[in-house]
Order: sequence, then structure tokens, then C-alpha cells
Amino acid sequence: MLSPAHRLRSLPDHCVEVLDTDHESTIYTDPTASVLLSLVEGAPSPRSRTTRRVLRRLSRSGLALRLPAGLAPSVARRWLRLGVPLEQARRAIDTPLALHEATPRCPSLNTAFLALGLRVADSPSRATLTVLAAPDLALTLRSASPSPGPTVAIQTARVSPFEVWLEPGRTACLACLRAHLLRSDRTADLAEAALPAPVLSPDAIAERVAIGLATRAWDVPHALLQPLPSVPTPPTRPCLVQRRPACPACGRAGAPPRPPVLVPRPKAPGSHRWRPLAWARSLASDLQHAIGGVVRDLPAGSRTLPPEAYAPLHVRRVRHAAPLARPSLTAIRATTGLTAGGSGGSPAEATVAAVFEGIERASGFFPGADGFRFAHAGALGEDAVVPNAVLQFSDAQFETRDAWNRTAHPFLRVPERFDPARPTHWVQAWSLAEPGAFRWVPCGLAFYAYPFADQPTYAYADSNGCASGSCLEEAALYGAVELVERDSVALWHRSRSQRPALDAASIDSPLAQSLLAATRRRGRAVEILDVSTEIGLATFVAVSVRPDAPHGVALGFGAHLSPRTAAEKALQEMHLMAVETDHPDGPGSAFDWAETVCLDDHPFLLPHPGLPRIDLGALPDLTTGDLRDDLDAVVARLAAAGLSAYLIDQTHPHVGVPTARVVVPGLVHFWRRLGGARVRDVATATGWQTCSSAWEAADALELTT
Repeated sequence: MLSPAHRLRSLPDHCVEVLDTDHESTIYTDPTASVLLSLVEGAPSPRSRTTRRVLRRLSRSGLALRLPAGLAPSVARRWLRLGVPLEQARRAIDTPLALHEATPRCPSLNTAFLALGLRVADSPSRATLTVLAAPDLALTLRSASPSPGPTVAIQTARVSPFEVWLEPGRTACLACLRAHLLRSDRTADLAEAALPAPVLSPDAIAERVAIGLATRAWDVPHALLQPLPSVPTPPTRPCLVQRRPACPACGRAGAPPRPPVLVPRPKAPGSHRWRPLAWARSLASDLQHAIGGVVRDLPAGSRTLPPEAYAPLHVRRVRHAAPLARPSLTAIRATTGLTAGGSGGSPAEATVAAVFEGIERASGFFPGADGFRFAHAGALGEDAVVPNAVLQFSDAQFETRDAWNRTAHPFLRVPERFDPARPTHWVQAWSLAEPGAFRWVPCGLAFYAYPFADQPTYAYADSNGCASGSCLEEAALYGAVELVERDSVALWHRSRSQRPALDAASIDSPLAQSLLAATRRRGRAVEILDVSTEIGLATFVAVSVRPDAPHGVALGFGAHLSPRTAAEKALQEMHLMAVETDHPDGPGSAFDWAETVCLDDHPFLLPHPGLPRIDLGALPDLTTGDLRDDLDAVVARLAAAGLSAYLIDQTHPHVGVPTARVVVPGLVHFWRRLGGARVRDVATATGWQTCSSAWEAADALELTT
């Protein structure tokens, strides 16, 4: 056949003109002209010696292409336009394919396959490749049956059409793909659903399948979710679809969970992370632009304020996915448009902080029952952690929950009592002090959006103790540090104890000093209270007030093994709250009481008048050069205080960013929890000076964020 890269035009006197793609012209006479004309009309008979000689010459020059047996010229031209060599096309045509039962019926799709010479078998069992094409794969896969062999799944509509080639047993399977899509940012798709959605035509679908057949696209070690370049969509990047270890179709369903292995993690130079900032920034970019990504970038600043309002801090937000194992209209409404934020001394630091927080939140949703144990607490014995060992609600709070919940802030709702005789799902929480040891934690406490169904709603999972990082050791460290921070702040807040203040001038940090200066320029005074407890981790509360009006309190909290870093974190939080409280377009205080509280009535918000200010440089810096050593130091200090730390690895295989939830039964919760004895015990043991009636007024001021 004539090469599709050339065009022919007949000329007088048995001549032809050949035009190539560069519009270069060549004129041929007989016998070449006659052979060229016959190539257009149909393959010439090679009986003539002259004809065979001319064909060999035309083939060497690229004007004529030898057709494999059984390949019609019209079909061959289609394959060549796709850039597929004819020998590969011949092998692809010999590969039978079948349409998955979940593919919507479309006669024109069969016609498109036939136009490429592809054979459609009547059953997947008789096919080498199964094709699943649907407008919205996340919806289609909810009820789709597994495919036993190589499969191509093509999303033909929605905001981002894509394809992914799978081979169960080697790469991810359809069940893994479904889980991956449920972890993606479905709320972003919903927000953009009003836009004209691109739709792949049957011809386009057939061509994607044809190219994959010719190149054996499934014969790779990893399944790659690939945006389709032929469709004009917002810029997206490919991403891996990982095999789920507990996938009931292709994983180790039923196999005992493996404990996480924590290893030495030297810190990046000048950083408290394992990976340098450049790596984290690159990861953030990849995750924000990956098709079906778990986070999407939003404009700098906050919902109501421009970025310059927060100077000298940089503030970033991301919208994160809210994958629901059992979607309902109520749950979808509650989780649509969720955002995470981050701040830092540079745009890169703020972006990385926001993206890691978004990943932390998206990874914390209940992933489905696969891999978890369903049992009642009695079957687990003493290894079961009952929810109230962590939640610490009082009996009175449970008894009055119905009336309280009608008006309470969502963060302060009281759940139902846990019934140890009712079965629920449990996840293993691994000891951070004894490798291999574990306890069982209820999934309703460990994951967001756990579907309680007919069980009592025994917990409202929160982000206390959760973190993402560049390695699991890093995530576990900062999850544990957050728990200590919240415990220290709650002890100070509940006991109403006046604490000593830092000497602000002793904070050797350009960022901290710039934040202090910016706050003072706003007409605010700043104090940094040391609320560290017997655990021995530097924890500070930055308190800012307007001297001319003792209302509009702004607070910020920070804890770290490095006192300097703890002070920086507290000042950053305080600065954000002060800006949003003072700015006329700001959202106001994060705390309901902060706009009206009077310092005269709450002296614990001010430094202890009888204690000297603390030189920050005199406080011990507990950091090491390794994140694993830092984590061990925090765990050892918790153990010395009689507290055990446990790790739930919430890293999701489709996200790939280490995420941890740390659980320490007995620590005081950040919010309104009145059942634990630790507040009184620690205040008494450490000699904290408490205001009179502190215990009775424990719910007067509530920390709701």
C-alpha cells in the first residue's frame, strides 16, 4: 500500500506527482507511475518481474509499505495514523478483547473496534484484554465485578478523562483502582461539574485501546493512571495506582498486619525533617497536579483575607479529599470543600505545611473494613483500648449529652457511651516503646467518617495526634509532640494556673522577632507563657491582647524538642489569630470567648507576677541529629510519666506519604473533657498555682480549635 505520508496526483502522459509531508514534489513516469497508481486503488499483483522490482525500490524509499497478511489497506492506514508500525498492529489485531460488563452498551464502540480490525469476544474468559470504559469510573466501580486478566479502564467524561492499564497479580486491580479513586479529590470534580465535561468518542476510546494493545501497555510493573493527552483538560500529571496490601481481590486479605519498622532517619541539613525542603516542595507540586490527587492548590491567604494581610508570615491553603467508605448525602455535604492550611517564613514552607496537613486529613478517613478486626471488646481482653481512655468524658457529660449537643460546637459534641458488648472494627496500634507489642483501638476513634451503622456513635474522631511527614518516624514524632502540646495547654487551661513568661528578647530567631515586631505594630502586647509539664517537652502559649481594650485575646500554641522552634510555632499561631481577629474582613477569633473575655477575671492568661522571666537559651534543647532518636526521647519521657504511646500507621498506599496517628491513653484532651484525673494530679504534683474554683469553672473558656 502507499505510505500515508505521501499524496499522489495524476499527470498527463502516464505520469504521477508524489507530495511528501514537507510538500516536496517528485514526478514519476512508467512503470513506476503505474505501480504507484495501483497502490492507491489496491495492492498490485506481484507476478510481473518489473512490478516486483519497482515495489522493492518504492519500499526502500518509504513510498510503499508491505501489508502483513490479513491487514486491509483501510485498516492499516488507521493504525499508521496512530503511529503504530504495521507488524505491531498485526499482533494487536490477533489479540482478542472483551468489554467489561460494567461498560455501558454502545454499538458505535463495537463499530469503532471493527474499523481498526480488532476482535471483540463475547466473554472476558475468551479474551486477552478486558475493556472497561465509563463516564465516571469511581461510580461504576462500586458495583463492578473483578476482571481476571489484563484490563484497561478508561474514564470517558468528568473533568479529567484518563486511562489505566492493570494486570491483577502483578499491578493493582479494579478493586485497588476503586479505592484509589475514592481517596482522590471528588469534591473538586463536584465543584467543576457545571463546566462542559469533555467526552471521549467511541473512535477515541478504540484508538486508546489499540495503542495499548500494540505496545502491551499492561505488561509493566506498576499501574499508571495516565491523563489522556488528546483531551483539553486542566494540566494534570500521571500518578501510580498502588496495590492495596489488604485488597480482597489481589492483596493479602486475612494475613496478620505487619508492625511498622522504625529505622534511623538522619535529618536534612538545617531542618527538622528527613527530606530537604526542595523534596517536599516537589512532592507538593506533584500531589497538587496529579490526576485524581488528594490535594488541590487554592489561592494564597485565607478564605477572606489576602496573603499580604499575614505579613511577615506566608499562608497557604489546599483543598483535600474526603474519601468516604460508605457515601451518604449527609456525609458528602459535611465533607465537601474541606481545606487545610499552613504557614511559614517562606512561600515554600507554607505550601509544604499546607500540603502535609491536607494529606494527613485525607489519609485519616476510614478506608473500608478490609484488614480490620470486627469483634466486641471482651474478645480482645486487656489489649482493647476503650474510647474513653482517650476521650476522657465524665459521667455527667454522657448523662447530659442530648441537651448539650443541641447547641454545642461540633468539636465539643459528646458521643454515646461505648458498649463493650457491641462489635465494632478494631485497628492495631503498635507500641512505640516495645517493638512488636500492640493494642486494639476502635476504628470509630481512629478514623474519620467511620460508618457506625447500627452501632452506638461512641466517638467523633479528630486530628489530635495525627501528622504526615517525609518518613514514618517524622510523622510519628510530630503526632506525639502534638499530643504533648495539647495536654500541656489543657492542663494550664483547666487548672487556670498562672505560669512564668519567656524573656522575648532571648529568642534567637529572626522569624520570632519579626512576628513580635509585627504584633506590636498592630497595637498589641505579647506574652509567651511556659506551660511545660512534668513530661519535660518545651511547650509555650503566646498570648496577645490589646492594652486599650482587654478583649480580643489571640492565642498560639507550640511544642517541640527545640525550645526555639516551640516558641516560633506559638508565635506563628498567635499571629494568625491576631490578624484574623483584628482585620475588618477577617473571620474573627477562633475561640468563641476570645472577643469578650476580660483579663481581670482570667489572670491565668497573664504571666505569674511572682516568677522571673525565663531565658530561652537556658532551656535544654532535646533535639538530636536523627528523627528516630528524637521520637525515642519523647516516648521515653512519656513512659517516665506513666504514659504509653502507640502508633497507627495511616499511610495510604495510593497517596504514599507517611501518615501517623499517635494514641497516648491518659493524656488530657485539648477540648472539653471533664472525666480524667490528670489535671488535678499533675497540678498538685508539680505545685502549679491554681485559681480558686478552677475545677468548677473548667468549662468556662473552651478551646474549640
